[in-house]
Amino acid sequence: SAVSNGADNRVATFTGTDALNAEQNLTFDGTDLGVSAKIFHVGDTDTYINFTDDDINIQAGGINFVDFTQDTQNDVTFNEGGVDIDFRVETADESHMLFIEGSSNRMSIGDNTGSPGATLEVKNNASSGATGVPLVQLNSNDTDQQCLDINASNITANVVNVTANAVTTARVLAIGADGLTTGNALYVDDDSSNTGTRNTALIIQNNAAAINAKALAIQSDGGKTGVKIDKNYSDLTEASIVGLDIDWDKTGASTSDNTMYGIKIDMDNTTATNGNNYMYGLHVTPTLTHAADAGGAFVYGAL
Repeated sequence: SAVSNGADNRVATFTGTDALNAEQNLTFDGTDLGVSAKIFHVGDTDTYINFTDDDINIQAGGINFVDFTQDTQNDVTFNEGGVDIDFRVETADESHMLFIEGSSNRMSIGDNTGSPGATLEVKNNASSGATGVPLVQLNSNDTDQQCLDINASNITANVVNVTANAVTTARVLAIGADGLTTGNALYVDDDSSNTGTRNTALIIQNNAAAINAKALAIQSDGGKTGVKIDKNYSDLTEASIVGLDIDWDKTGASTSDNTMYGIKIDMDNTTATNGNNYMYGLHVTPTLTHAADAGGAFVYGAL
């Protein structure tokens, strides 16, 4: 028999009925190839693929990078040793499309190439790569489940904080609810028993130079009532209770004419063609009853 390419650390394969060839690189064309434990890199024994019962472990430089396990809970684990390893996925234009930073326990999606700024940071680009689509989109098709559920244990920090100082003609928060029946487009419920002074809802238009801005505008094109205030109060001690409190202050040493209204009501009806039509600029119906027939009762429709 003749052996071709004979040298150390080579595998001999048959090339004919009586001829052998020493292969430096092995190509296996059979059905199954079995190893008892590891496939490792020659001269670098801490870089290997290790096979154990129902488990495949891939290590490089002695660090457990990936582990495939079939057990009561089948899983694929990255960095099972819990050491400082970063996980990064590239796309066509983003080097850190998905990035998990092992040292900070944070992750980012999109255009961020540095350390993520939160447990989860999502960032896009103004003109390239991760751009041209909404930053985050939620599509919920399960009609009896919530689309976004936030459970916060915050005490002194805001639960949701929106900073949109670049917005000019757009809306910072836009809500559309064209299918409403008995539901609400916006619902706020404050059931705190704390007796301290607070505002359940607070709107501040805070720049004195914005003289044509309105802090709150309400337009009601349907419905018999535009705005309703249902004030309820129950207490046994003396108190001054207010249903609607307007604190109006004019400041500044103005030298021109000023026309000031505490409440201004503009009502118009020019389309009535028949029937009795009544219009009240202000309609007040106060009722005060002493249940014990004691003390004094003083009632003002307007003062």
